[in-house]
Parts: sequence; structure tokens; C-alpha cells
Amino acid sequence: MSKITNPDRSYQLALNHNEIAICEWGDAGDQPVVALHGWLDNLASFMPLVGDGRWLKENKLRLITYDLAGHGYSGHRHQAQGYPFLDNVDDLHQLLERLQIKDPIIMGHSMGGGVATLYSGTSGTNVKKLILIESLGPLTQDEDKAPGQLQKHLLSRYRHTEKKAVTYPSLDEIIALRSKQNDLTIENADLIVSRNMKKLGDSYRWRSDPRLRIPSAMYMSHKQVEAFVANISCPVLLVYASDGPWENYPVLGDRAELLRSKHMVALEGGHHLHMNNADDVRNEVIKFLNNN
Repeated sequence: MSKITNPDRSYQLALNHNEIAICEWGDAGDQPVVALHGWLDNLASFMPLVGDGRWLKENKLRLITYDLAGHGYSGHRHQAQGYPFLDNVDDLHQLLERLQIKDPIIMGHSMGGGVATLYSGTSGTNVKKLILIESLGPLTQDEDKAPGQLQKHLLSRYRHTEKKAVTYPSLDEIIALRSKQNDLTIENADLIVSRNMKKLGDSYRWRSDPRLRIPSAMYMSHKQVEAFVANISCPVLLVYASDGPWENYPVLGDRAELLRSKHMVALEGGHHLHMNNADDVRNEVIKFLNNN
């Protein structure tokens, strides 16, 4: 792994019903790029892409990364609120307003890309460019599956309240498991796991909210997501893994056809290619952002 520079700024930002943890690289007055991570990851997943940070300063970019609610160092949602997907879109909207960002470039990986897609396709938003890594909208479901999906959510949600928090004697086992599950190097798995865990005496416990694993109560339909994708007016960079799951989801290709301006790039590196193949992804991002 190449050298990773520490953030230039780290802070907590108060939203309406939560606080989120933010790290920034680059000069505060430069073009803002807001990066959203995937499910059960955290902002550390973008650190290999940041690298030594020189490319951000050279291209006058201000990279703003944050832990989504319930992840990393961000606050957990209220017990009565849960984690409905669209609340992540609201969090992004609030962040942009709090930081007074008017013309963001938005980058998203996996679930974060789903959030970025919906926000960019919402009427009245002013996204300058959109970068999606292994993503183009959130997961969807046929309408006739909705009753069964809600049943799964309800049963899992109330069984979950009876579970006790699990502790671990060390991080090594969890890091090794995450490395195997996501085909990550130990170093990259360590970045994500260490930020999602906290030390309590001689053991470790998840810092991320275990309720994130509760099945969603409801998914958007295919047509609903297509309406958002078709409403995106800014240029879009789609980076996907030639050895990843994109090819197993033809709906993503169908959605891509709805985009007005897009550039698609296939790179090696699996679903977390922005970590496993950070150099090539970084080069594609720079080319895209410099292409007026």
C-alpha cells in the first residue's frame, strides 16, 4: 500500500437528528468532492484513493469524506427511527447545506453510490459531476415482494433487541475475516475494521450500529430508481470492476443507458476496487474531473 496522508481536518458535524464524523483532505477553498462509502464500510475506505494527497492539491480539490449514520465515528440513529435508506439522502442534503456547498462533485461507492444517485437525480439539486464506483442507484425489488420484505424486517428488528453485544479479544480475527469476505488485503481490511471497532478494557466491540444489519423494511421499485437516474443532468463517471459483481446485475447496464452524459470504465480490483486498485481508479477520476 502506498503512503496514506492524515486528514487535513477532522470534526463532528451536527445534523437535525444526529452527528456525523467528517475527514477532509485539500484546501478548504478548493472544489468540494463529497465521498460516500458503502454499507458496513466507513470513510477509511477512501484512504487508499487519497494516497499521499498530492493529487488533490495539484487539481485544487477538497475531498470531504464522512461516516454514514451508524458507521464509524458517526452517531447512531434513534431506536424509534431505524435506518431507512432515504434518510441517508437527507443526511447528504443537510451536510451540503451546513457546509454551504453549492456545486458539489459527489463520489459514491456501492451503497454510498446509491445515495449519491438518488440525490443527484432529485429535482432542484445542483451536482456538478457524479462519480460512481460499483454502483448506479440503490438495490431495488419487485413490488409483489414488498409484503414479505416487511415481514423480514419486523421479525429481525424485534429479535435484534434481545441480542447482547458481542465482544472480541483482538482485532486480528475480524480483520482476517473481513479481508477474506471482501477480497481485501489485510492492510485495507484493517483500515475499515479498526474505524468500526472500539476498545473496551481488554476487548473490542463494534462501534458501528448492529441495527445496520436489519433487513430493509421496503425497497424502491425498478421504475422509481430509473426515474431518478434519467433525471441526472450532470456528467457521470461509472467505474466498475471487470472481476466484480456488475456483470451479474444487468439492471445496472439498463440504468446506464438512461444517463444523458456518461463515461464507463472497467478496472480490475473487485467490488472494493477503489481500495484494491486505488492508483488506476484515481487516474480515471482525475481524467474525468479535468475533462470539461
